[in-house]
Amino acid sequence: MAKVRYNIKYFIIVLFCLFNIYMRVDAARINAQSSFSIDGLGGATILKAKKSPYDSSFYIVTLNKSFQIKQTEILSPPTSSSITSVVVPFTNTEHIYSIAADNDSVYVFGSTNVLKVDFSNLSVLSKFNPTPNGVQLNQHSFYNKPNTWVYITYPIDGEMHLNHYSGASLGFTTPATQLQPLPAFSTADVTLFSYDTANQLILMGQGDKFILFDCATKTVKSSHTLPTGLVRYAATADPSVKLLYACSKVSSSGAFVLEIIDYSTTTVFVKSTITYTSPGITSCTLSDIDFEQGQLFFLVKDASGYGVLSMDLLGSQQELYKLTGVTNPFSLNYIYSSHKLRYLVMVADASVVVVQYKSICTNDCSGNGYCSNKICVCDTGYGKADCSSHYPELTSSQPLPFYTPGRVYIQGNYFKTPASVFIGGQTCSDVQIHNSSALSCYFQAQLTGSSLYSVQVSVDGLITTSALFKYSDPSITSSNQIGKLIELHGSDFVPEGNYRVKMGGSLITCVRNSAVLITCSPSASDYGSMLYSTDAGHEISSAIDLVPFIESISPNTLSPSQAIPITLDGYFFVATNNDLVYLNYAGVSIENIQSQRGKLTFIPPHGILKDQKLNIVSPKASNQIGFSYLAPTCISIDTSDLSKIIVYGSNFGFYNDTYTASIGGHSVIVEANDNKLVINGNSGESGTLDITIEEKSLACLNNYILFKPTITQIERPSVDGSTVNVKGTHLVNTKFYINTTSLLECQQQADINHHQCPIPGGYANFTIVAVYDDGRRYSKSDEYSVCYASPLISDILPRDYYLGTTNSFSIIGTGFTNIDLGVKVGQHNIIDKQFISSSFILVHFKTNEPLTNNQVTITSYQNVSTIQFTFNLLCPFNNGKECSGLGVCDGKGICKCNNNYKGPDCSIYEGDSTSTVTTSTVDSSSSDNSSNPSTSSQTSAQTTSSQTSTSSQTTSSQSTSSQTSSQPTSTSSTSQPTSTPTITGDSETSLIIPSNCNMLLQPSTQQILTLVLSSLLLLAIGIPI
Repeated sequence: MAKVRYNIKYFIIVLFCLFNIYMRVDAARINAQSSFSIDGLGGATILKAKKSPYDSSFYIVTLNKSFQIKQTEILSPPTSSSITSVVVPFTNTEHIYSIAADNDSVYVFGSTNVLKVDFSNLSVLSKFNPTPNGVQLNQHSFYNKPNTWVYITYPIDGEMHLNHYSGASLGFTTPATQLQPLPAFSTADVTLFSYDTANQLILMGQGDKFILFDCATKTVKSSHTLPTGLVRYAATADPSVKLLYACSKVSSSGAFVLEIIDYSTTTVFVKSTITYTSPGITSCTLSDIDFEQGQLFFLVKDASGYGVLSMDLLGSQQELYKLTGVTNPFSLNYIYSSHKLRYLVMVADASVVVVQYKSICTNDCSGNGYCSNKICVCDTGYGKADCSSHYPELTSSQPLPFYTPGRVYIQGNYFKTPASVFIGGQTCSDVQIHNSSALSCYFQAQLTGSSLYSVQVSVDGLITTSALFKYSDPSITSSNQIGKLIELHGSDFVPEGNYRVKMGGSLITCVRNSAVLITCSPSASDYGSMLYSTDAGHEISSAIDLVPFIESISPNTLSPSQAIPITLDGYFFVATNNDLVYLNYAGVSIENIQSQRGKLTFIPPHGILKDQKLNIVSPKASNQIGFSYLAPTCISIDTSDLSKIIVYGSNFGFYNDTYTASIGGHSVIVEANDNKLVINGNSGESGTLDITIEEKSLACLNNYILFKPTITQIERPSVDGSTVNVKGTHLVNTKFYINTTSLLECQQQADINHHQCPIPGGYANFTIVAVYDDGRRYSKSDEYSVCYASPLISDILPRDYYLGTTNSFSIIGTGFTNIDLGVKVGQHNIIDKQFISSSFILVHFKTNEPLTNNQVTITSYQNVSTIQFTFNLLCPFNNGKECSGLGVCDGKGICKCNNNYKGPDCSIYEGDSTSTVTTSTVDSSSSDNSSNPSTSSQTSAQTTSSQTSTSSQTTSSQSTSSQTSSQPTSTSSTSQPTSTPTITGDSETSLIIPSNCNMLLQPSTQQILTLVLSSLLLLAIGIPI
């Protein structure tokens, strides 16, 4: 072999880093094959190519359903365990020797051309004849930097040539660099060829000969002899451990084995030999390795055709995948890795064949990662050995109040059981998965400080940690006063023992009711705003508008007779602005006499019994509190004088308008001082004495008051009988009896001591007695003696009379009786009298002398009635005319004659001594003389009575007088009164009151009306009055 003639200027061998990974190979890792055609290329021996290691991008050739190639950097997991094999034949006859992938294209080395094929549309971008110096292309090619391909030819003559192809200029460097001869080999081409880019070595072998070629020095580093009896074919090196994996054939048996050749030391030796488990292999041409996961691939052939034999780096987990439809494979050219999906690319039958294989890792990393060093490198967010689970995602955490155990709610994604939670390194127990995005746990550890703490969630062994947890700061939204208690309302209050509350700078006692409520009990001297602080360093102030609160009053029961101090104890009495403190008592503001925080002393008015309520103003009105006075006490009742009942006792007070008393339910008048009540019993009735003083009942023993009814006044009844008024004291609910035994049907009036009783007609004295009898107690009044009403003369008609003749008079009045009846007119006792009715008496009398007085007196059954009247003595009548019509009567029975007339009745004419006017002589001494006719007198009386009106009498007299002036009078005619009689003197009845009879002095209106009606009735029936 010739020596190297040219320096290698740009020779840098860079290949994939190989890893010493020992992992089991999953079954059915190789799934399917696909192929596509490349225009302008024909079938030939296919050599191999490698991917440029200058960047880390992977360009995967994939086929869609239309058998078009697409370029992608990230492949999704296969949708099924197998992919349908697709073969797209080449359409030309260009011999394809090898292929290699660039960033966006694939380079195909043919027998006469290098073609650059675009990934996106499978078009041939350019062609270039790679043999300007006649150097042939063969199976060994690789590239080491962008746009520069370096390949090595090893022709039949045994010389190695280093050729450079520039992608930029689409040309080769000229001339090709010839390397030094390799004397260890025969003239035949090498059968074993590999390279170690990390150590810049080319490994070549033929039979038992093995050479390490140093690319840096372009010399053979060492030559070695391997065990004999084997033919070594395809091999792939792992530079990281300096192991060469060779597919070799045992010459004696024809079996194919995996030889692991160690070239890590100066001595190269076969470390181990593993027999292929797939029988019938007849050839093993090419190999490749997946450095990431440590997986070996060999292109083998058996009786049924070609296939890809896969195994791990120990030769275990062997699997043979048959290449369907491939009859003339040439080379495994390249392994494309996308982490999730992997491809083997080769050229066969003028086609590029793509074979997909799975990861060697468990479950092919579940499609959520890629296999590296037999370990799944999971995609972001996935974990576990097979990347089957997603790491929990944490987005938020609900805070807890400081020092408050409770459930913490965590939000995120990919939550499932089993799960565990740690907060700040402390266990959060009782984990509950609510759904895939929410969980909660019970956290009772207490962390210090107020910063963010880590939340660590482990789901199915996958742990995610995020600084999410923070204690919630307490807050106060309001401060309220309820009596003497103060309530703080807010949120996230810490538990007992971890906080303090001050009022006005003084520490006060508080109880945490809940996370949102604290109740505090200040002392009586505390006053001011609230300050809440915690062990975690919080300080929150809250102003409060305090209202005075009275808790107690001492003493709370007072004597109405004493003025003693009262002390109020409570809270918040003193305002910050030092306002005066007042006590509102009974509608009156009383300034306190001594006050301090929580205590106030004052003297209330005394003499009051009614329970009181008070409050203070400092400066706002406090609550009300009550106090009372000692209840009144009854010691005894003095009933010796029932008109003034005296009750002795204590605590009666001093205000008369506060006392009420009743006897038998009827109010009575009370006068009082603090220890004595004087009750006017005159208006009361028998019954229980009930006394109330300022709404407090006074309980007394022997409090039943039995009054004796007393009759003080009874109207005298009419002798015909009438309803009379009975008055007195203690007459309520009494019954009245006449003459002790006969019950009267009396009616009680509005005035309880006034009754109206019907009295039957009579004339004799009688008695009335009042009786109180409630079935238990009995009391009777003294007998009250009553006389019937005395006779009362209201009128006498007529009031004219004649001397020497019988005169008739009608006496009108009331109370007339026919018992012991006596009538006297003037000085004459009337013998001829006629009792008509109690209101009418008719009398007849005759007198020859004028009446010496004008009194009329009636006596009847010990009763006397006398009245003064003016009587007119009528003058003599002649010819029916008084004084013959020739003179005027002087009212005393003497005619005052006109001139030329004389005589008692003026009937003598003086002008003619023989002539007279009279037709008859009047004998004044004769009672039967016609000149003084009694009949005419009675007729006159009747006429006058029937007229009743004094005005008609006056008219009659005037008419008579006018007639006398025009004609002489006849002595036989009846004379008429010349004037209406009038009552003179005292018009009231003058009574003689018998010693055994009480009398009313005045007639009632009803009695007078009865007299008038009686007179009218007599006239109507024709009885002269």
